[in-house]
Amino acid sequence: YNLDRIDPVAPSDSTTALTSDLANAVSVSITDNFTSGAYTGGTGWSGNWAETDSASSNNPATTKGSVRITSSMLEIRGGSANAISRSFTALASAATLNFDIYKYASNSNTFSNTETIKVYQYISGAWSLVGTLTGADITTSTSGSTLAKSFSLSQGATGIKFVTDGNSTDDRIRIDNVSITSGSAASVLASYATG
Repeated sequence: YNLDRIDPVAPSDSTTALTSDLANAVSVSITDNFTSGAYTGGTGWSGNWAETDSASSNNPATTKGSVRITSSMLEIRGGSANAISRSFTALASAATLNFDIYKYASNSNTFSNTETIKVYQYISGAWSLVGTLTGADITTSTSGSTLAKSFSLSQGATGIKFVTDGNSTDDRIRIDNVSITSGSAASVLASYATG
């Protein structure tokens, strides 16, 4: 008899880890490419985009003010902590936030190398910083050339937020193709096949 065929899997066997990883693999796909021109666009979200606009009279207009959607992209202009956030169902596993970003040079003013845009996740009842980009990190463009960026989100996170500290309304950041993705059974199997 081939005892290996009937012997139970030993606790240290890699099959145990694979079985556990497959059981915990939850595929998540949350996206928005802003082509709808509305804060309700995209798929997989549990709420709409909510802005914090230093020009409070413009909040939450999508076509005017320091936070808006323009040219099918999310635009955040400089001001006193202008920001925008959106919620989703709690992540069952760690995930990756992906987005394209560039600083829009409409005139002589542009997002300076020392100004920042900070990215947060909402977890355990509070906003937690997951990454910071400075003006030096971001491409300047008037034609839509963007820089792809990604940050890790934790299991249990229920929202994301972008916050800028630009000091002028001419300091403009544009964001597009926001997506949140986590592992699936297929990706787990692929990692074992290559690992």
